[in-house]
Amino acid sequence: MLATLLSLLARGALIEAEPVATSLEGSQVALFEEAAESVLLVLFVAVECPISNRFAPSVNAIYEEFSAVDFAMWTVYTDDLFSTDEILKHRADFEYGMPALMDFDRGIAKHGGATVTPEAVVFVREVSGSYRMVYRGRIDHQYVGFGK
Repeated sequence: MLATLLSLLARGALIEAEPVATSLEGSQVALFEEAAESVLLVLFVAVECPISNRFAPSVNAIYEEFSAVDFAMWTVYTDDLFSTDEILKHRADFEYGMPALMDFDRGIAKHGGATVTPEAVVFVREVSGSYRMVYRGRIDHQYVGFGK
């Protein structure tokens, strides 16, 4: 019986907990537990990524168009080379209106399978209340590969 219990505990340790990131104000955010919307768009961006930066006007337009419906959009920064002040400056420079998270341990990125910037991941709320990923990939077909 003890062996069975230890086996179950060991398996449970392998189950990923919902990822937690840090808001720009410094609070911890469990995005998938705290969100109330039916659709979450998580956009992975980087301060010095020229492609991310070129998409800023389009991303802002998407946010403005859909923010009034049952939809939430977050920009997520995974690169810990930049300070909160540098991220805030980046957001001001590119006029991002949606909330942002710092995911320096890459928990949200791993949860969504994101590996590059910019990369969009869309989650929808299931009847059970949990979120299921329905899309991961490019914002559009403007950049199909590195240097293309």
